[in-house]
Amino acid sequence: MTRFVYSADTHFGAVGPIYHQQNSYVERLPELIDCLARWIKRRGDINFVLHGGDMVNAGTAENIQLAAEGFVPLSPMHLSLGNHDLTEDNSLEAWLSQAPKLLCGGQPDYTIETEDCAVHIAPTQWCGIPYRWESELEPDLLPEQIERLRRSIEERSDVLHLLCTHSPVFDVPPAQTGWDDPFHLPPEGFTASVMSLVNRFPQLGCVMGAHSHVNMHVEEGGCHFVTVSAFSEAPFEFKVFEVAGGEVRMSTRDLAKEVEFEFTYDDTRAYAQGRECDRSFVCHPNLHR
Repeated sequence: MTRFVYSADTHFGAVGPIYHQQNSYVERLPELIDCLARWIKRRGDINFVLHGGDMVNAGTAENIQLAAEGFVPLSPMHLSLGNHDLTEDNSLEAWLSQAPKLLCGGQPDYTIETEDCAVHIAPTQWCGIPYRWESELEPDLLPEQIERLRRSIEERSDVLHLLCTHSPVFDVPPAQTGWDDPFHLPPEGFTASVMSLVNRFPQLGCVMGAHSHVNMHVEEGGCHFVTVSAFSEAPFEFKVFEVAGGEVRMSTRDLAKEVEFEFTYDDTRAYAQGRECDRSFVCHPNLHR
């Protein structure tokens, strides 16, 4: 069985107000990292940690170096770069040179291979410059990223495949938020590009995102699409994925009873934690649908 922890949106190095859904405790990240490391050690069966992006709040060389050192307690950890990780012209170069252990194979796009599954990392693109974010929030994938994913899935068509890209593929539905309008609705083209892979490959059973700081779960075309709330926001949540025998299970955990500092939770934003159906699922993909 393959078991891994999935978290995102830590925004390491943030100073002052930042985008958030729940109350943010970025300044407590070293304690939160150590707390999660202890939780993983007690479990004793987690193979790796996957970070879904926005590890840092700004992709400066200084932040990247500090993050590479600060997240060591969670090794082995893999990163799917988010928009905040790519704010500078040299951000990608800095990640590759200063945090190579976070990018398997020394590239931003890569695959984590296990006996049970393949987890593909394909960082979302945000503007006309690949692997760079300026101000636009127009998620997309490059044609070469789609082609790499296609080849990788075809090479191991007998196992379950999962994809991690920072942007959500679907919006947070009004049934979850209670609002009239959808929340974090991505462009149709981005959704279509991911769905083209889902429709072609029944082996693609789950797509993981982040960015919204909200737990979300939508099933479409036989594939499960999820996002995770921000790890640095109360109640400090993360997901556990378990893959074996063509089945994938996801559950949502938190460190609320583990942390050693006081925090407050905003009940008016409970939608960020989601309903039970947004927090867990069991999937038995038909690999030959």
